[in-house]
Amino acid sequence: MHPLIQYEQQGSYASICPRRGRLLFAPDSTQWFDWLASLISFRFVGQHGHFIAHRESEDGERARGWRASCRIEQRSSRRYLGTTDRLSVAHLEEVAALLQARANNISTAEQV
Repeated sequence: MHPLIQYEQQGSYASICPRRGRLLFAPDSTQWFDWLASLISFRFVGQHGHFIAHRESEDGERARGWRASCRIEQRSSRRYLGTTDRLSVAHLEEVAALLQARANNISTAEQV
C-alpha cells in the first residue's frame, strides 16, 4: 500500500502513511519534502485528478527523479514529475489535472 496525499476540503491536504497514519505536517513544509524524500512511491488524489508516483531508479539505485502514472478507462498515461524538491502541492495538482485531461481527450476522440 502506497502512502497517500489527498485533497480534503477548502485547500487542505492529508498526508497518510500506511504505518504511521495521518501525518501532522503542512504540505510544502520542510517536513513534507523530507517525508517525500524518504519514499519510493506515493498516491496523489487531487481536486482534478489522481496518479501514482514512483521514484525512478538508475542501475538499481534510488534516483532523485519521480514519474507519475495514471490509469483511466484502460488507458495509461505517464509524466515526469521532477526531483523531490519540485513536488509541491501546486505541481502535483497541475500534473494530476494534465493526466486527467489527457485521458479525457483520448476517451472523447475514441467516441467520435
